[in-house]
Parts: sequence; C-alpha cells; structure tokens
Amino acid sequence: MDDAVFPKRHFLRRGAAFVLDCLIASVLAGLVLLPLSIVAGVDLGASSAATKAVCAPAPPQLPALRSIEAALPLREGEMRAASLCVISILGLEDQTYLSVTHVSGSSNGSDGLTYGVMNSRTLTVGVDDRGEAFTTAPAPSIAIPLTILILAFFIAGGKRGPGKWLMSLRVTTDDDGPLAYRRALKRESLKLLPALCIFAWQLVVFLEYWVAGAQGADAVPAWTEPSVSLIATAILFQVFTIVWFFGPFIVWRGKTFHDRFAGTKLAIAGRG
Repeated sequence: MDDAVFPKRHFLRRGAAFVLDCLIASVLAGLVLLPLSIVAGVDLGASSAATKAVCAPAPPQLPALRSIEAALPLREGEMRAASLCVISILGLEDQTYLSVTHVSGSSNGSDGLTYGVMNSRTLTVGVDDRGEAFTTAPAPSIAIPLTILILAFFIAGGKRGPGKWLMSLRVTTDDDGPLAYRRALKRESLKLLPALCIFAWQLVVFLEYWVAGAQGADAVPAWTEPSVSLIATAILFQVFTIVWFFGPFIVWRGKTFHDRFAGTKLAIAGRG
C-alpha cells in the first residue's frame, strides 16, 4: 500500500512535542520525589530536580584507588584514569564516588597518536569517610514510572501536554474520542518502553543486592571483563531502542508502534 494514503509523519512536530512534554514531566517528577527522598534519606529520582556534581582527579593515595591498583596492576599498553566525584542533592547527604576507567589494547605510534583496537571498562564504587571503597546498588529511579504517570495525565480526558499544545497536536482514540486515563497510561508506558526496561533492570539489580547484602571492599578485586552475554544484551537493547523510536518513521504505516498497540492516534488540532 502506498504510504501517501497514510497521515503525514509530522516527524519534527511530534519530536518537538515529545521532548518538551518529557522534559516538563521529568522535572515535575523530580520535584515530587525531592521531599520523599529527603524523608527516606536516599535518592529516589530527585536528582532530576536538584543535583550538583563536582569531580576532580582522584588522589593517588586514596585507599579505594590503591585497592583497585593492587587488584588490577597495569600491564604494557594499558592506561587508567580515576576521578573522585561528590554528588550533592538538595536536602540529602553528599555522596562520594570513585570512577575508574581502564583502557587496554591500545598502542602508541611514533607520531604520538594512539592506534589499535581499545577496550574500555569503568568501575564506579562508593567511597566512605575513610576513603575505602564499598559497592552497593543504588535505589531504582522512581522518576521513570512517575514521569509516565504524569505524561498519561497530560493526554487523558481530551487534555494535552504543553508540547502537544504548542505543536497543535492531540492524542485521541481511533474513533476520535478522548482517552480514558487507563488507555493514556498504556500508550505512554509503551511509548517509553525502553525507559521502563531500564527501570526494571535497576529494580532487579537493587533487589539482588538487597537480598544478598551490601558488598564491601572485597568486591573490588572481582571487577572483571564484561561477559559476552552482557555485551550482547546491551547491543540488542540499543538496537531495540533505535527500532522502537525510529522504525515507524522509516516504514510509515500511519502510526507509531505504541499508537498501534494502544488503539490511539495523533491528530492535528488548534491551540484553542
């Protein structure tokens, strides 16, 4: 079937509305989570509203860095860079992290440039008051599902978010009716499905650490090359994300994937 019979893509208009609505919804989610994070004493996603990071090269005498260097001494052709970052979130206690990037497989040419295939891996660990390393899983960011709830509120009951209002767009059912909140939630959940997958992964990792207990500095020597299955999963997830967001605009059938599954459509509407 000729794509000309389908509604126009409106790629730029849809993209601008999507970015603006997601930005506003994520800021609102951060503002909601900020007092909850202060009460809980842990960042639940408030960092999207108020956060500050200050990073500097890690001092060579830092015990956490020395533990990593002792466990993984550099070999010929390898390089290592370490940064010590202090994360400040309004109302929460500052958190200090050590980030160490290890690069291997490089070779230096006579012209001073670096050649060859390089393999880079990064270890991020918490640092306590004594400068010792500890590893634990951060709490999953509740900002992701909360942002989806806010986006669904934006378009439910005939409403539209600021981005769609500015771009003269409105989400309706296939028969041009307003969306019930349940259908709006289904559409927005499907639209941000890759983000929901990240949240689910964060939740699984957090629960594993919570059941097993936080690991101490003895976990640092366990830093190894990423497994083949983990690398393959990461590549497949990136491909899925690209296809999910951009596939419908390449092979256009009048709707994006989330609109097809939710029984909705995006229509042109005035700002009135």
